[in-house]
Amino acid sequence: MVNKQQIVKSGIWQMMNTGVIFISQLGYYAILARMLPHAQKEFGVFALLNSCMVFGNVVAEAGMGDALLQRKHVEPQHKNAALYYSLATGVFFYLILYIAAPWLADFYQQPILSLGLRVIGISFILYSLGSPSINLLQKEFQFKKIFFSDSLSLLASNVFGIVLAYYGFGVMALVYSTLFYNISKVIMLWIQEPLPVKIGSTWRHYKDLLNYGLLLTVIRITNYINLSGINFMLGKIITIQEVGIFDRANRISNIPGRYIGDIVQKISMPTMVKVDGDDKLFNVYYKSLSFLHSLLVPVSVFFGVFSMPCVLILLGDQFISANMSLKLMLFALPFQISTRLSDGVMRVKGLLVLNLKRKILSTIILVVCMYFGSYWHITGISAGFLIATVINYYIMIVTLRGGVFPDSWQQLLFKPFINGIPLTIYTVVPSVILYEVLRIGLHLNEVESFLVMGTLVGLFLAYAFFKKPKLLGKDFLPIREILLNKNKNKKGHRKQLAQDEEAAIVEQKGEKPAVKIDL
Repeated sequence: MVNKQQIVKSGIWQMMNTGVIFISQLGYYAILARMLPHAQKEFGVFALLNSCMVFGNVVAEAGMGDALLQRKHVEPQHKNAALYYSLATGVFFYLILYIAAPWLADFYQQPILSLGLRVIGISFILYSLGSPSINLLQKEFQFKKIFFSDSLSLLASNVFGIVLAYYGFGVMALVYSTLFYNISKVIMLWIQEPLPVKIGSTWRHYKDLLNYGLLLTVIRITNYINLSGINFMLGKIITIQEVGIFDRANRISNIPGRYIGDIVQKISMPTMVKVDGDDKLFNVYYKSLSFLHSLLVPVSVFFGVFSMPCVLILLGDQFISANMSLKLMLFALPFQISTRLSDGVMRVKGLLVLNLKRKILSTIILVVCMYFGSYWHITGISAGFLIATVINYYIMIVTLRGGVFPDSWQQLLFKPFINGIPLTIYTVVPSVILYEVLRIGLHLNEVESFLVMGTLVGLFLAYAFFKKPKLLGKDFLPIREILLNKNKNKKGHRKQLAQDEEAAIVEQKGEKPAVKIDL
């Protein structure tokens, strides 16, 4: 049975992990955008490399990790079955990629792709090795362990990538940095959650996981096309430099969405697996969706309004053309991440075939919208992405109405978005006024005005969180209570230790300890 405090504490650790990753990635991209000699082209090439790596990870892991996560009872042999199968498919797909790499380099007329694919493809094997461990840690709400394995690995890999870029490795700095991250993460995961490889597994244990994992893999392939695979199409219909600009805008817009969404999804998924009954499932799902929008709506509007200074800070002057793409994709965030969270409900209910049909329809809509949008280059592509994302969210609502929540689906149409409106108003409206005062009245440039304004807004939000939490909305109250109670417990523990130490000293001197009387 999962208790509320366990969920919130896990969420706090995941938020810490998100914060480290968020800040680290922002700094990493900002530095490399200025260090790489041909940043637009090299980011475009890496977009293709990364898309290939993500696809390989999806098919190699084969849903085995998630199959472990959704099972109510996991035997040691299930863990081994997930590991052995994922590892075998990871090696198999890496060999295919190794052979096909020169052909893909010729197809996109980018010779560096050959070496890059052969190096980054090793991640197929590494991802397969780490997937069972990280999903088992999520299942047991061990997010503190995930924090150390994920955040520390990413920080080290980012430093490594910057050093390689400084020494002129170009796009391969990004490739070797990614490989370094995957290696270090797998090592730390195996230290945190070792698998009982010696006891083996049986065909029954493979079958228990494969029935769920393979169908989930097909669904994830459609997710992949929506998130990363679209770069393969863009690589043939626009220039590699435009692919680089679009990919940077897409990655920056996904930083808050991906990590805030991951906080909610990684906490809510094991919780939804363990609850019984559709009413309780809807309650967990709706609260997760409400909290998600309480964060994402103000974040997407705030950074969408201030997209230009964000581009200047994170990418520099040479990426100014990414501004409108970033703005449009930020506005799509709440719809995009809500759809991902809804996927978890479909998985818990075992409606994988129904969800697959919805995914195929959504993928077709996305490809068509972005293809026609390409006539207006990357701005048109981004507009097509926004239109498709909104349509696909409401397709998901229709799907949930028919298969999961026939009586409660109306609450999902607009109400979750409304929960984020108060915080949006409290932050965005004063921020715009302050930004214009700084820019026009004090003659600061866009970046300086944004940094000063952002600092003041951050201080206000911190004050509101601890002193006036009602300004932020009711969804933040549980997290605040846990943090404050945790701090009180620590102070009480330190006070008790001091009293025990004083009593021990007095006892050694042969004196009676003083008794404090409160009047």
